[in-house]
Amino acid sequence: MQFQWTSVLNARNSPQEYKTQEVFIFEMAMLLSSKALALSNQASLLLSSSDPSCSDNHYADAAILLKLAGGVYIALAHDFLPRWKETPENASGRHPETSEGVAMALVDLVSAQAQTMYLAKGLNVGNVPEGTLAKLAVTVVERFEKCVSNFRARAGTHFGRLDPEFLGYLTFMP
Repeated sequence: MQFQWTSVLNARNSPQEYKTQEVFIFEMAMLLSSKALALSNQASLLLSSSDPSCSDNHYADAAILLKLAGGVYIALAHDFLPRWKETPENASGRHPETSEGVAMALVDLVSAQAQTMYLAKGLNVGNVPEGTLAKLAVTVVERFEKCVSNFRARAGTHFGRLDPEFLGYLTFMP
């Protein structure tokens, strides 16, 4: 997808004055990805900045931030990135965050992290039935496993370029 643009202040808007670029798409993709990463980071900071006896509200607030990050990744993967066709020729020059497959795998990651926050809240409250906590724990593990599977299956050429520490986190999180 390419954009044609010209200066608003240009008095002569002839076809020769129009510029065609793909850069705008890259900037938008990185902006949305950065927004989702910032929301995830904010959730992490919310938990790490609180005292050791983290309140139920901190867990719930962190879960909400992680769900918002997931929503940004869904919008990126379903609405924005499909318009920017990834081909074998241009995939190697793109950042992993600008891949539909990586964005969808990140949806699974932040969803699993959000569910983990609800599990932690349930453990912290102490009045949630053990069977409910066990079912939620199984769901969290399944979501993390789906995330790893999606990274391997959908990230394509980007999988090999991911940070080894991040891959280690993905592998051992379930």
